[in-house]
Order: sequence, then structure tokens, then C-alpha cells
Amino acid sequence: MNRKKKWLLTLGILLAVALVSGISIYAATTYGTASDPLVTMSYVNKVKTDIVSQAKTYTDSAAAELEGSLDTLLDSYAATVESKLNSSSAVSKTDVFTTVTLSSGQSLLCSAGAEILPRSGSAVASGQISDTTSGTSVSSGSTLTGNHMYVTVTDDTGIKASGGSVVVMVRGDYTVS
Repeated sequence: MNRKKKWLLTLGILLAVALVSGISIYAATTYGTASDPLVTMSYVNKVKTDIVSQAKTYTDSAAAELEGSLDTLLDSYAATVESKLNSSSAVSKTDVFTTVTLSSGQSLLCSAGAEILPRSGSAVASGQISDTTSGTSVSSGSTLTGNHMYVTVTDDTGIKASGGSVVVMVRGDYTVS
């Protein structure tokens, strides 16, 4: 009888396993099919439409906010540039070279740090100036070389026209006497 019990127990376990396997296979093949879906297509379409609508609303509002910020920044920048261009300090005579013509005997006296570039004619140094082209110091009364850049070291130094008209380019504060 012991043998018969073991055989019935084994048969019962096999039938239980077969039953559970069959139910699992049936559930896996019938649920979520086109005839019986887990989620309906209308639900998926509604969720998709809601997400797309929310994303569009968010991006439209973010784009409008950024556009407003950019417009404000551009207007501010344009006003700043325009005010600097219209102000007298935007470009002063110390920022650009000015062409000056000296007659014989006239002097060009500059503030310290002014730059002088003789273009034509003959001139001599009036005070101590530096020849930045050759890297030398030029003493008062020495003849200047054309197309060399000279820098005044102290106030009221510069050049004097010696014989004929002299054309120079000057950057910095100066007076002609």
C-alpha cells in the first residue's frame, strides 16, 4: 500500500504541475491580444495626446519668455552702443591719430605718453623723446627719422619743424605753437 500511495502522490503532483502549466500557457496566449488587450488603443491615444499637448504648451510658453528676454537684452545693448557712439567720449583725439601740418619754425608740444609719427619734412626733437621704432632715446635738437614712432616722455615735449612744412600724425593731447 505504501507503493500505491507513492504512485498516487507522484501522479497528483504531475497533474498539479500540468494544470498550473496549462493555465499559465492559456493566460499568456489569451490576455493582451487584439481581441482582449491589456490596454485599449483609445486610452493610449488619449495619454499620448495629453502628453503632446502639455509639451507644446510648455515649449510655447518657454519660447515666448525667452523671446521677451532676448528682446529686452537686445534693446538694452542697442541703447548702450548708441549712447556710447553719440557721446563725446566715445572717440576722443587721444584714441585716434590726427594729421597735423607744421610750418617752418612751428612746434608741436605734447602731453606725456603722446605718440608722434613724422610722415614728411624735416623736424627736430624739442625735449627728450623716445624712438620706439629703433628703441633709442632722442635728445633735444636731434633730427627725427621719417616714419619712426616717437613717444613723449614728459609733458610739453615734442618736435619742431626745421626748414619747410612738416606733416606728422599725432595720437594724444597736443598744442601747436
